[in-house]
Amino acid sequence: MAVATATALTFGSLATAASAEDATATLTLGEAGVLTLPAGDGVRDETTVTVMSDIATTLTVYVDETGAGPRVLTYAPIEIIDPAVPATITVPVDEFTPGHYEIFVAPTAGDPAIALLTVGSGEPLDVALSLTNAKIFTWSGASPRSTVANVSATDETGLTVPFTGTVTATVGGRTFTRAVASTTGAAARGTIYASKLAAGTGTVKATVAGAGGTPYSSVAATLKVVKTAINGVALSASTGTVYPVKDGYKDKVTFTVTQKSSRNATFPTTGSVKVLYKGKVVKSWPITSNNKKTVTWYGKTGGAIVPGTYTVKVTVKGPEGTSKTAKKYITVSGKKLVTKTLTKTYAASDVMTHYEAFDYYYDGACYKNYFEQGDFLCDAYDAYDLDYVALVATGKVTVPSAVVSGQKFGGAKVKLSANWTYLYGDSAWSYGREEYATKVGDDTRLGKQTLGTLSLPRTTKNVHVTVWLGEYATASANKFTATFTYKKLV
Repeated sequence: MAVATATALTFGSLATAASAEDATATLTLGEAGVLTLPAGDGVRDETTVTVMSDIATTLTVYVDETGAGPRVLTYAPIEIIDPAVPATITVPVDEFTPGHYEIFVAPTAGDPAIALLTVGSGEPLDVALSLTNAKIFTWSGASPRSTVANVSATDETGLTVPFTGTVTATVGGRTFTRAVASTTGAAARGTIYASKLAAGTGTVKATVAGAGGTPYSSVAATLKVVKTAINGVALSASTGTVYPVKDGYKDKVTFTVTQKSSRNATFPTTGSVKVLYKGKVVKSWPITSNNKKTVTWYGKTGGAIVPGTYTVKVTVKGPEGTSKTAKKYITVSGKKLVTKTLTKTYAASDVMTHYEAFDYYYDGACYKNYFEQGDFLCDAYDAYDLDYVALVATGKVTVPSAVVSGQKFGGAKVKLSANWTYLYGDSAWSYGREEYATKVGDDTRLGKQTLGTLSLPRTTKNVHVTVWLGEYATASANKFTATFTYKKLV
């Protein structure tokens, strides 16, 4: 009985083994990635490929060049005893040359699997260079005064590789070179100082080599080395003539200095704004920076008004010695503003030149010298087209040229008077700066009637007068009087 049992156990074990040998394995491979030459530099010198199998099996492993090329590596058989534990294939770069390879893995039974491997030359075939600042300044107080060249290199795989080399900057006829190196493929950095170069526009270029010793260069980057300087200065004035009498009209002048500089930042400058009369400085202000500066002059020399032509000169020097100047000429006048009054009288028919009737038959009309009632007379009928107005007469008074010229000083105005000789019914009159204006107006009153003040801003050349008549109204006037008030320089 014991012998039978042993035999049965032995047979069962043999049957299980035969079943395992007949089973086929399904493999799953991890990625092989990229290796980079040369060996021993610590950059992608080795890769591992994991192999998963759904059953226990023995793996046959070797590495060929892609496309059925020659075999490079052959591995001893690798056992997968427990499917839950993957096998690991270690691939060193030592035996390879640049190219593409296949890692072939075959189970005892079942389909083989392949992992693709790329081996890069490690040569810095593509060199990239960038600058942290494309413009640097020579002045010790400027910023930035240096730029950092960032250099990186890749081989044909597109991955960064180690290198050694130099960065060379050539600007303004001077050259500065510094060494750069990367042992891990990370970007190398080299600082370039403006103090090592001269002002001008030049280039920065990196030249590096890998283990093979062949040099490769980057595309040149442009670098400007700039002196902190004043490139130009402009001087403007709020007026070309100043009238120092304190009457509110141009009794001061404002000068504005605007500097054009090589740096978009505030920096110290030296200089001044000077007002000169016959070569003598009568007023001066210092300039201490390249910011815009505004100063005010009240046009007096030693507290007195001295009419004449004055020279205003600005001189500015940058921290590295560049100087710029600008000048203007300002007139000081002894004139002052005075208020003038001008009165003009007009025949009523010369002012009122048009009319329009709004009665049923349009019989309303205006006449000149009508039965000696006045120089001008308007007679209205029924109010047909409009609710209350039966006739409208219009005209204008021309503003004298002296008043128009004085309007730029402000405060110009006018009052109109009308001498009404006959009135019947309802009528009104008004005036303003536009036709049909009612800016100033009132009902008509027999005799001399003066209305309110109308301001006359710059370039007002006419005062428009309107007479409004109600139903069956009559209005007659013999003259209009305009009293203008304006300012004049004397």
